[in-house]
Amino acid sequence: MQLTVSSLTASLLRIAVFTFALLLMTETRVSAATWSGASGDDLWSTLGNWNTSPVGQPVVFDGTDAQASSATINNRIGTSISIATLGYAQTNGLWQNTEIASGQTLTITTTSSAPLTVGSGTSSQTNVSLSGAGSLSVSSTSGSIQVGNGTNNAAVLDMSGLAAFSANLGTGSLNIGSAGSGITDYNSTVKFAASSTLTAAALQVGAVSNTPGTQTLSLGSGTNILNVNTLSVGGNDGSTSGTATRSSGALNFNGPTGSVTLRGSTGGSSRADVNLINGNSIAGANLVSTVNLLGHSADLMVDELTMARRTGSGTVGNATATFSFDTGTLDVTSIFMAGREQVTASRDATATLNLGSSGSTGTSTIGSMTMANNTQSTGTALATLNVAGGSHTVEGNITMSAASTTGGIATSAINLTGGTFTVEGNIAEGTGSGTRNSTITLNGGTFDMDAGSITVDTF
Repeated sequence: MQLTVSSLTASLLRIAVFTFALLLMTETRVSAATWSGASGDDLWSTLGNWNTSPVGQPVVFDGTDAQASSATINNRIGTSISIATLGYAQTNGLWQNTEIASGQTLTITTTSSAPLTVGSGTSSQTNVSLSGAGSLSVSSTSGSIQVGNGTNNAAVLDMSGLAAFSANLGTGSLNIGSAGSGITDYNSTVKFAASSTLTAAALQVGAVSNTPGTQTLSLGSGTNILNVNTLSVGGNDGSTSGTATRSSGALNFNGPTGSVTLRGSTGGSSRADVNLINGNSIAGANLVSTVNLLGHSADLMVDELTMARRTGSGTVGNATATFSFDTGTLDVTSIFMAGREQVTASRDATATLNLGSSGSTGTSTIGSMTMANNTQSTGTALATLNVAGGSHTVEGNITMSAASTTGGIATSAINLTGGTFTVEGNIAEGTGSGTRNSTITLNGGTFDMDAGSITVDTF
């Protein structure tokens, strides 16, 4: 028996298949779930608190149900949930406060370029707290977390009351500070959860922000793991783009406890580049970069540590960078401190590296150091190394104070007040027709020159 299908029946079948496919696409189309809190129970799992189910969707919090402070929790995750993206966009300094219950996880998994955004995109203040004994997990192959979003926008992402935070951003980055241009100080802040892990191509703390002010990352009270190829705090990220960056940056801890491990994005023995103002930003703003790890155990594997290096042309502002370490281990291939290079205006670059404190036991191994390089006919490059405790070794040479052009000033100083400082290479003043000053001062501790020579102005 042969079964035949008439042309009319075949056409109807094709129409049915097309209609089903259209309905399926309509049903599965991604639409944003916006929080209203209308049901009054504050639970993410209650559909009445949303315009549509948040499961698997982009989630948005605007000014609806926003609070005057971080003291009032207005939305709660009682059961683990996975969403596509998360955005907080309320204005006027209001807070959205999310609590994640013990043992529960808010998971953001996406291919979007913006898995998590805090900021309204307008001239305003956007504040967010995440708390509770649960965790936040962000996963994206190339997306970036942005805190501070838009011209003159400032934002706070406070996770200090949250048990755990992890983000694997692939080739993406965590950016603190708005990229939008502005002339008024707007300060954005991120506070990590007690236990925090970040894997990304870059961690930018004000480094690519064109908004004046100080952008801050405060590490958590427990274990902090940073697997990033580049860590940049303030000013520039080491790029040669010539863009305007007007933000200062600060990296510190939430409180008296907490530790930090820094590696490249692949972890293991890989190294990260660390920039405390480094690049050819064309902005005239005075930039300040501070990394303060004093009193906290740190395990740092660094390729290049660059501090206060301004290479932009035109009216480039002063650069001031300070890096402080006293507990754990610091392993650096090379350190560059204070550079005035291609800067035509009379501005200064100042870098201070503090190794150890009284009674501290931290150790550092440094491949080589360059202190104070001025290639211009104006301004001062000033570099200071303070050794106050622990044990610190420079395996190669230290070059102090190079000033290639008449009128330029380069000044560098090594001050030993405690601990042990060993140099296995030479310590020598740089060259040039500018004014060069180099000083080594011993006022305690142990200074050990294994085999090299010392050629400086004052010792």
